[in-house]
Amino acid sequence: MTKAEKAARYWGKLANVYDESQLLAGGTYPPIIEKLRGEFAPHDRLLDVGAGTGLLTAQVAPLVAHVTCTDIAPEMLEKAKAKLADFDHVDYRVEEAAALSFEANSFDVVLCCNVLHQMVDPDAAVREFQRVLRPGGKLLAITLTMGDMSLWAKVRTGIEYVVRFGIPPAGHSFNLSTFSQLVADAGFEVMESELVTRQPFPTAYVSAIKPEGITIVSGLPRSGTSMLMKMLEAGGMQLLVDNIRTADEDNPKGYYEFERVKKLQHDQSWLEDAKGKAVKIISELLKHLPQGYTYKVIFMHRKMEEILASQRRMLIRRGESTDEVSDGRLAELYRKHLQWIEAWLDEQPNIEVVAVSYNEVLENPVEHAERINRFLGNTLNVENMVGAVDQTLYRQRR
Repeated sequence: MTKAEKAARYWGKLANVYDESQLLAGGTYPPIIEKLRGEFAPHDRLLDVGAGTGLLTAQVAPLVAHVTCTDIAPEMLEKAKAKLADFDHVDYRVEEAAALSFEANSFDVVLCCNVLHQMVDPDAAVREFQRVLRPGGKLLAITLTMGDMSLWAKVRTGIEYVVRFGIPPAGHSFNLSTFSQLVADAGFEVMESELVTRQPFPTAYVSAIKPEGITIVSGLPRSGTSMLMKMLEAGGMQLLVDNIRTADEDNPKGYYEFERVKKLQHDQSWLEDAKGKAVKIISELLKHLPQGYTYKVIFMHRKMEEILASQRRMLIRRGESTDEVSDGRLAELYRKHLQWIEAWLDEQPNIEVVAVSYNEVLENPVEHAERINRFLGNTLNVENMVGAVDQTLYRQRR
């Protein structure tokens, strides 16, 4: 039996007496509920993780548009269904918090109350909360912090709990600081961290935001990055561009560049303005991205012979030499670079990557626009993205 299965079995057996166990901490609930009342918007999609019998869910459900109520134990959710029968905007899912089945960016708010201190793997759970929240979404993490108790209080509370409910499958003695750090380490920006109660038990209340990441369109020069930027713009995404480099015969629709990108190695201050937007950065500069942000990289690929032909044609139009490096040598250097940068990207914990083929986008723009939209959280207008794909600009077909 796995640890998760043991946890499900333990909590399932407690379903009939769970509300009694929460009454032990009854004095903690009024201040929690009072704080929660100001945390929601009427349109919010709420994920309640470890909802148990729905004690707290019943208090917050009227404040949001939809609630997905989860617990590791089916028996708990049966109790919740009965308690929440009057709400028609609540659904129920048996879920393990550390391995949620929901797609990324699915919820506006995740609520997890009095659960994390008894989870088998709270670190993995909070990382999952970060994954399923939309950028800018909110985590409300609330839990008992035994690390803020005196030794005698810990012993007394532990004995009382075990006598009534048995030995739990896991236990973590967080204090307010370590609990806040748990949330921060998962990539959240902690907005508020306090003990909402000290008696009868210290309870930490952490409100945190999933930072709005930066979308980066990257690839080799002439790999289709400008086309992809135009697709994102058409889909409704804000772009970080300055239009210093204007459209010309090589890029009739524009380059969609931001000049300060070229100095990324030495100047990263402008990245703050890129939050929630898309910016074009050639693959050679990606290694200079700082760790303090989260990034979604759309990495463009194109047939190498087309890239080389397009670059050569651009140099000819500019009257520049095309003989300094042979196509064969340049192709070899590019392939080595791509191999290195792809391996580097794969090692970065704050970077998600989707590879997109320029050639395949032109062949099937609907499929790839939908794929890009899913990667970015299903917030774009796919039809408009498809309309931005201009087949007439495919001039170096090989």
